[in-house]
This record gives sequence, structure tokens and C-alpha cells, in this order.
Amino acid sequence: MIISNGKQHTDGNHEVNCPHCGSNYTSTHDVHVNNNGVVIDFSCTNCQEEFQMRIAQRKSNTIVGILTDK
Repeated sequence: MIISNGKQHTDGNHEVNCPHCGSNYTSTHDVHVNNNGVVIDFSCTNCQEEFQMRIAQRKSNTIVGILTDK
């Protein structure tokens, strides 16, 4: 999966960074389905901002996670 503003580690895991302050101290609050895919709600423990990751499958079968403001 490709994650915008994310860092991929050598073990294949991804690190989600806050789009506001860049911190990787984030926590997951909710996962829900919308009409275009799955949405994961996050918050940053550093700056307390909330943001979302929208996950969708592209035509090329690539799974993409896009970080946006909540």
C-alpha cells in the first residue's frame, strides 16, 4: 500500500506521520466505510490535530492511503 506522507520501513510496515507537524506519534480512533472505500480516523499526540486516511483501490489494483484533514 502506498501512503501519502508515510514512511515505509524495511520490514514493509508503514509509519503514519501527522500531516500538520510531521510527528509519528499518532493514534487510531475509528475505522469506518464510506462510499469510496475505508476511512481511518487518527489524532496526533504531539499537536492534538485530528486527520483521516482514506483508503481506496486504484484501477491498477494499487491500494492507496491518502491523509487528509478530518
